[in-house]
Amino acid sequence: MILLKDIEDYIRRIGLDAEGSDRYLRDIDVIPSVNASMEWLVGILSRVVGKDKFVEEKLSDLQMTRIWQTSALSRFNIEETLCGFSVWTVTRVAPKPWAYMAGFKRAGLPAPYQMTITPSLGMSQCNRPLVRNHFSTGTVLKSHMSTYRPELSFVRADHYATLITDEQNAGKNPFEPGYKHVDDFTSYGYRTFSDYTNVNPLGDSVGGYLLTTTKEIEIVPQGRMLVAVSFIRVPEVIPITADDTYEIPFPKSMFELIAQKALNYIAIKQGDQTTVFNVSIQDVIQQLK
Repeated sequence: MILLKDIEDYIRRIGLDAEGSDRYLRDIDVIPSVNASMEWLVGILSRVVGKDKFVEEKLSDLQMTRIWQTSALSRFNIEETLCGFSVWTVTRVAPKPWAYMAGFKRAGLPAPYQMTITPSLGMSQCNRPLVRNHFSTGTVLKSHMSTYRPELSFVRADHYATLITDEQNAGKNPFEPGYKHVDDFTSYGYRTFSDYTNVNPLGDSVGGYLLTTTKEIEIVPQGRMLVAVSFIRVPEVIPITADDTYEIPFPKSMFELIAQKALNYIAIKQGDQTTVFNVSIQDVIQQLK
């Protein structure tokens, strides 16, 4: 992690020669520039994430593993507004994982949902327990509905799914991921985000289903199940009210990249056609070697 205060001190002391000055304000100049720097860095790193294991290790502060329950159609959506994080890229999918539930009581979760999970407190089971209600609304899950499982922690997996393309004949070829063998010999696959809903221009359903979040990941072979998803999250935007203790979720090795690119944006904002630092894509790639 990188402290926002360290970035700010670097910008004032090294880049702007404005240490102790109030010419550049944190909320007006520094934070917006650092946010723009992180957004630029995410865009550059998106080109190499997934191609090099070392890149993912560099972004360990942004890596998470969370559990969802798929719909009866074997699909799930992230529902970022409900989960509290945005997915940058999925790195691993584990169908039917072993999950752990400690003593759990969370204010705000609907009673029907909490009643479903109570009997299994403190137990570690494979693909259990499945719930009948949505974790946020408490409504009974329809066949096309999935749900986030905030009370479960990933323990281990007996299976990992392989990313497959739409052209692969999943489920028909015993040598391809997604073919259902007997019990533990089943191989799993997953298709990345796609919109499976069906809506006409008037907004009415046309023989399909509707979801607030339309992009879903599909697991094959099909079935309602738990699925543990490892992913890199998008770094959150730094709030204007951030104080000296606020931490930016990038490794310290990327300190100068973020600080120097933030200086770029401050220089542009000055409007004098100057560039304090010129950070290139090659600079970013070099940090990952």
